[in-house]
Parts: sequence; structure tokens; C-alpha cells
Amino acid sequence: MNTNQEDAGVKVFTMAEMIRATNNFSPSLKIGQGGFGTVYKGRLKDGNLVAIKRARKVRFPSLS
Repeated sequence: MNTNQEDAGVKVFTMAEMIRATNNFSPSLKIGQGGFGTVYKGRLKDGNLVAIKRARKVRFPSLS
């Protein structure tokens, strides 16, 4: 983690940590859906409850 993230109190999680916390993004843990992705409830190894947004891949048509 770089210094700027530590100073801002930001924790960066690996994909493996997010998969573990959400039980592989289980549909039963889905708590919301938005224009940019789906939000899942998860529990970290330390017991903290989190909301994790899994952004969806969007392809934009060529503007040419």
C-alpha cells in the first residue's frame, strides 16, 4: 500500500479477499444494483461487515 492511501485511511483489498468476503459474489448476498455494477454484503476475515461494489464491464460503441 502506498503512503497516500495510508494517510487517507484507505485499505486496498485483493480480489481474493473480496471473493472470500462475499462467498464468490453469491447472489444471496446481493444488496443492490446500479448503473455501474452490483453491490454485495460481505464479511472480512477480521469480522468487519462491508459493502463491495463489483463494477460491470461496459463497452461503448465507437464514436467514429
